[in-house]
Amino acid sequence: MKNIYILFLLLISFSCCKVINAQLPIYDRPVLSVLAGADSAFCSTSCTNITRNATPLYENKAATTYTVKQIAMPIPAYNTTGTTIPVGIDDYWSPIDSIGFEFCYFGTKYRYIIIGPNGLISFNTALAGGYCNYSFTGGIPDVNKHKNCIMGPYTDADPSINPSPLRVNSYREGTAPNRRFVVNFFQVPMYGCNTLKLTSQIILHEAFSMIDVVIKSNPACGTWNGGLSIVGIQNSAGTVAYSAPGYNPRATSVSNVCYRFTPDGIAPVYTINWTQNGTVVSNSAVLNANLCPGTTSTFVANLQTTLCSGQVVTDKDTVNFSVNTGPIANAGANTSMSCVGPSIGIGAPPIAGNTYSWTPTTGLNNPNIANPTTTTPNTYYLRVTNTASGCISRDTVIVGPRTNPIANAGPDKIIGCMPLTTQIGTVALPNHTYVWSPVTGLSNPNIAQPVASKPGLFTVTVTNTLTGCSASDAVAILIDTIKPSVNAGDDKTLTCATTSFVIGSTAIARNTYDWSPAIGLSNTSIAQPTASATGNYLLTVTDTANGCSATDAVAIFIDTIRPIVNAGSDKTLT
Repeated sequence: MKNIYILFLLLISFSCCKVINAQLPIYDRPVLSVLAGADSAFCSTSCTNITRNATPLYENKAATTYTVKQIAMPIPAYNTTGTTIPVGIDDYWSPIDSIGFEFCYFGTKYRYIIIGPNGLISFNTALAGGYCNYSFTGGIPDVNKHKNCIMGPYTDADPSINPSPLRVNSYREGTAPNRRFVVNFFQVPMYGCNTLKLTSQIILHEAFSMIDVVIKSNPACGTWNGGLSIVGIQNSAGTVAYSAPGYNPRATSVSNVCYRFTPDGIAPVYTINWTQNGTVVSNSAVLNANLCPGTTSTFVANLQTTLCSGQVVTDKDTVNFSVNTGPIANAGANTSMSCVGPSIGIGAPPIAGNTYSWTPTTGLNNPNIANPTTTTPNTYYLRVTNTASGCISRDTVIVGPRTNPIANAGPDKIIGCMPLTTQIGTVALPNHTYVWSPVTGLSNPNIAQPVASKPGLFTVTVTNTLTGCSASDAVAILIDTIKPSVNAGDDKTLTCATTSFVIGSTAIARNTYDWSPAIGLSNTSIAQPTASATGNYLLTVTDTANGCSATDAVAIFIDTIRPIVNAGSDKTLT
């Protein structure tokens, strides 16, 4: 996990937005930091998809536009001493002072500033040693007021009165990339009201180009310049400015207030990715990973920030995911009370390292073992806990009342000429046994659906192996080997006058007909075809109900001998 001070900072702040008891947001000294979240340990019996979102401690945006809000006073307070800045002459800018790092302000990089005795710092270093105007009316933006400057607060103060070397000073604190540049105005007398003194600070933050204005005391000298003060920032053209609420300008005294100006440009100046063992596994702030039981996986969230200087710095936060193997809860299959004893067993054999708890306990011989027995029908809930990981798994079993199984020997069947066997019974059920009697004529008397090859009454006894309960049913097997009636009809003779005959006899339902040979017949598959050729025709009739067949034949003859005709000898009339 991150350095302790970063975690502590997270606990006491909401990135400059946390409000305690509806008070002002707590002041913090912002640092470049990414939060990967707390380590996570969870239980699972299968591989699991996890999602984690890394967030920067601050939303680091470009210093082109700003937001401003009041926050609580710094705790601990910043030092009020530092390197003395020579501004002993009233209303004149100081020599150039180094910030100590590059600072972005309204889209421009700066390394140096000058300090005005009237609560100002300016990035217009060309004005060093020049006149610093003190008198103003109205607020900002204003092209006639100091440009490219930070007003913290801008008011008419006079460090030349009873000069003190530490009255205006500056110093730097922290380490890159989280350094801060602090300018102090310490007990600077107000012009025209020398007993009233200005004490304030302007802080520039390297990491985020943030600006803080901390006001310990800003008295209003009502007899001079209206006692006006401005807290705000203004761009180099004097056309864009941001001011503290109620401070543009203000004509009343203020003490113990703090304002933060935070860059709010559209383009963020950071990226976040995730790595595992040095390999990038996500190019966004969102980590998606598939983690399996019995593993611990370490991921690193990487925050890469582009500083005002152009340097890219990286902050890392590590998070560990431990997936503990969850126990397997097995309450057993749903069952019913036994017919052979007062109790029935539920659950499964115990597994070392697990504890077991059953509810409700009614009817159980022991609710704290893996496989108790019960004397009471009920729905039982099993909770299994792995003592090493604390993982919990649950299962449910329903124990029904004592009931007999359903025995079904199937419908009665008939054995005919073809086939000579038939299957009886119904589809087997799990956890059931089957016993048929008598056994003679059955292919297997101990299966649910044997094949019967002889007539008789067969009884099946079905037993539920879990409960011992039984039930019986019977099926009758009859035999039908009666052959169908067959009549190919009387023999026929074809003559010169009669060239075809209908042969056979009237069709009977459930019978099929087959004549051979086919030559000379109109149809070989009907009961009464028409024959137009001589020959012996064989008819086979099959009863479709029992498969039995019978045959008959008919002969077709032909008589086409012409008769003898004699018209006598020729005669002559005279």
